[in-house]
Amino acid sequence: MPPGAETQPPSDAFTQAPPGGTEAAGGGYSPTMLGDSVAYFSGFQPINAQGMPITGSAGRRVPIIALSGAGFKIADDDSPRPQDRGIANFDYYSAVGGSLRSKADSEIALGREVIGYERTFLDGNASLEFRLPFVESSDNRTIQIADLTLIAKYAFINTADTTLSTGLGLTLPTGPTYVDPLTGDKVDPTIVQLFVGYRRELGAFYVLGFSTLAISCSDTVPTVWFNDIGLGWYAYREPPSDRISITGIAPTAELHLTTPFGHEGSNASPVAVLDEAITTLGVHIFIGPLRTLTLGLEYPISGPRPFDSGFIAQFWCTF
Repeated sequence: MPPGAETQPPSDAFTQAPPGGTEAAGGGYSPTMLGDSVAYFSGFQPINAQGMPITGSAGRRVPIIALSGAGFKIADDDSPRPQDRGIANFDYYSAVGGSLRSKADSEIALGREVIGYERTFLDGNASLEFRLPFVESSDNRTIQIADLTLIAKYAFINTADTTLSTGLGLTLPTGPTYVDPLTGDKVDPTIVQLFVGYRRELGAFYVLGFSTLAISCSDTVPTVWFNDIGLGWYAYREPPSDRISITGIAPTAELHLTTPFGHEGSNASPVAVLDEAITTLGVHIFIGPLRTLTLGLEYPISGPRPFDSGFIAQFWCTF
């Protein structure tokens, strides 16, 4: 053994912080949040047996595809840490409307696919991102392009184990427009999203989350405050390598709180937003140095329920 070798600490690929933001973002272990978003519903719609609007007490709820299908929440498959990546997601929600539906209503399932791309700059401490969603519901099998979202993110702190970031999201009304059958109000607003994100890794455990204010540019849709937090555990991981194999597994649990400022409850019109809590359970599977597959299930834990259950599948590739 060479002189002094005994004083050299062992190398640990997980505890040594890379010197720059770009290098830190390419480490292969930067879990995102899974998300939860189905929050917006049409207002109360009294209808007759032929489905025509009437005055009375009978009615039904349908999701606002342009909003619930948009996947615009920053906590839907995103990290507080800027990254270079392409994303492809699939979300499925059963019995959308949940306990808002009357017993006579048929169940509506909602599917959503999202493609997106995020690119860093400023030494990896900032990024720009776009998301384009496609949605379909069981009562309308046509695939529709929903609202495009653009996101700018900047991390004030961006080390191997800590991130503190802020940013701006802009959701544009590129998707279908919902027209209230009673009032004729058109619902498809531009939404401005202001958020703060945080991430902290402590050994094999990590916490990450967002606090977001989604400001609608239309009186038909309320401003909503989203609070999302996730806890995860690296059950297995090895230094990222170039071979295509599973290099890490991280189970995670999340809590998502939605707080509307106006239009609360199930009788608001033309749009109802529920004061709700949803839990998400999932697992991140890291494949080689550049790919992550995430699978998850989500359940409402407060009433009225916006849906019965949801399934999430996310895949993204780091560049």
